[in-house]
Amino acid sequence: MNNPDKLFQLINSLSKREKGYFKLYASRNKGTTGLIKLFDIIAKQKQYDDKRIKKICRHENFVNHLLQTKYDLYNLILKVLHVYHSNSSVDSLLKEILHYIEILHEKGLYVDCMQIISKAKKIAYRHEKYLQIIEILNWEKTLFQIHGLTHKRVNNIFDIIKEEKIISEKLQNEQDYKRIRYKLFAHYRLNNVARNQEEKKAYKKIADNDLCSHEGRALSYH
Repeated sequence: MNNPDKLFQLINSLSKREKGYFKLYASRNKGTTGLIKLFDIIAKQKQYDDKRIKKICRHENFVNHLLQTKYDLYNLILKVLHVYHSNSSVDSLLKEILHYIEILHEKGLYVDCMQIISKAKKIAYRHEKYLQIIEILNWEKTLFQIHGLTHKRVNNIFDIIKEEKIISEKLQNEQDYKRIRYKLFAHYRLNNVARNQEEKKAYKKIADNDLCSHEGRALSYH
């Protein structure tokens, strides 16, 4: 952390809830009293003031190695933010649920596994998380094979394969739109507005893609 203001900027960027969560999280761990005190001091500053910190903390042990303490505090804040936001992130939630599926599968608890797969699938579809849906469908196929292929389950396998094909097409469609957006962004960053016929043609070539001709060609909202 070469810039001494990095810690100040990070603390200053935190919301009231994030600050509260940090203090609650940090207070549960041993050896963080000095870090919490430093956090509180910096949080109250309008501008970063290293001399004032040293004056206020002159009787604290950590003041003798303040740079290291600031580095430790910076990393702890990032760790706490990861924990805080992972609770609300759909991607993190699905990652956690998929891990549960893996654990239950390893323990041979296949019925429980299928129940959690159903939950994960609903969440993934609600948020159009196609990569995770593909992973969930692979788990479904694995579990059907383990249970044996009765006539009913054969039909289920065909349904999964059909569903997998549809999701793969949506995923490809999503990636195609992203490529168009990235190309337009790259041209804009390089040239800003089109200043001549050649640049206009470059923009038009990207915009004339069939996918941009009608909104109905988009298979998802993202």
